[in-house]
Amino acid sequence: VNTVSYVTLGQDNAPHKLYVVADPNCVFCHQFYEASKSYVDSGQLQIRWILGAFLKDSSQGRAAAILSATDPAAAFVQNETNFVDSSEEGGIAPLSVIPPQIAAEIQANMNFMIKNQFMQTPTLLYKNTEGTPMLYTGLPDSKQTQALIDSMGSSFN
Repeated sequence: VNTVSYVTLGQDNAPHKLYVVADPNCVFCHQFYEASKSYVDSGQLQIRWILGAFLKDSSQGRAAAILSATDPAAAFVQNETNFVDSSEEGGIAPLSVIPPQIAAEIQANMNFMIKNQFMQTPTLLYKNTEGTPMLYTGLPDSKQTQALIDSMGSSFN
């Protein structure tokens, strides 16, 4: 996972750590953001959001707007806070001109997704409390979310 770019939400000392492979226009990713927000806000969970761009024409511009922002975490939160469920559109304006370095970061994230066949979002990647790498694909329900977070270890490495 070291070859990807991500946006970090949550405290470094959170007891549970998680990567989420997402698209800025993914309604299920948005629903997971909403479901996990209380865990992040309470200091229990840190999430590294790996943004791909494949669902809509605006996905790459939105991912670029987030990744190139002065404060990518704040831009990510803006995208989620203003998310439009009915049209499945992220809530940040997409960049029309994407800086080459940011385009390369998004492409690296897409290459990571393709190489590992993570073609459904959200895809949750974490190590359990024993340190075993784990994968969950799709949107967990609230009971599954609690169980998943409880099973997550405190390491990304």
